[in-house]
Amino acid sequence: MTRFHTDHGTVHAVNGVSYMLEERETPLLVGKTGSGKTAVGQTMVRLYEPTGGSTLIERKDLAKQSAGELRAMRQRMQIIFKNRTRR
Repeated sequence: MTRFHTDHGTVHAVNGVSYMLEERETPLLVGKTGSGKTAVGQTMVRLYEPTGGSTLIERKDLAKQSAGELRAMRQRMQIIFKNRTRR
């Protein structure tokens, strides 16, 4: 789960997400606008700090990695944001 604290209160952006990837698999997040795809992706690579749950890569919990360990792991991660330009 990822919570964001705003001037209007706490927003629960993502709740109840579960996924498992095997080696060499690539996750693809698809959903309606505002459904939390970006929040899930950014939480997966710890650009957002998770407020619950865990993301394990090679049996290592990203939330428990030091800054240096996380930096090394991120070299193998990538988020591709959609192109908002309409043609």
